[in-house]
Amino acid sequence: MIQKELAKILGKELLLSDELDLMYYSYDSSFLTKLEPSSPYAVVFPRSVEDLQKIMRFAYENDVNVIPRGAGTGETGGCIAVEGGIVLDLSTWDEIVEIDQKNMQCLVRPGVIHAKLNEELAKYNLFFPPDPGSSLMCTVGGMVANNASGLRAVKYGCTEQYVLGLEVVLPNGDVMVTGGMKSKAIKNVSGLNLTKLMVG
Repeated sequence: MIQKELAKILGKELLLSDELDLMYYSYDSSFLTKLEPSSPYAVVFPRSVEDLQKIMRFAYENDVNVIPRGAGTGETGGCIAVEGGIVLDLSTWDEIVEIDQKNMQCLVRPGVIHAKLNEELAKYNLFFPPDPGSSLMCTVGGMVANNASGLRAVKYGCTEQYVLGLEVVLPNGDVMVTGGMKSKAIKNVSGLNLTKLMVG
């Protein structure tokens, strides 16, 4: 039922439901998932905020777990569907929307690979300091979800120090914009710091 409804919402080209495909998503880089693998009901590949809204509304209305996933390089089991659910594979949503050299900021989608982002930033004499060991594979979305750090953390800090704002799709499908996402403001002291709440 879940797979059929998702196919109607997104189309079959953005959905995986074959048992063998789903088995791949029962693992990440942690040894724990090798001891007790658990497959999701379905895997979807959203390509826009609108896609995400449709998926989240469906899951919310039908009481289905949703698990975001980047490249699966994490070692905590955070992207594993331990009780079925829908895996959001965000690795194919990998657009670098903007690099603003003057303000030393960039706007990216969650599937952008860390090393690829730094390769592009280097053209503007900029770089994104957090340096996880999986830099060649990990996604920026995964780094934000785990507040990734790496060897340069002692000098430069972790991912949360560099996230100025987020566009977040909430469980009911509503969209929330936090921090300086729209204004590019570095300092924001009005109300709760929802950006920090979402990172990690």
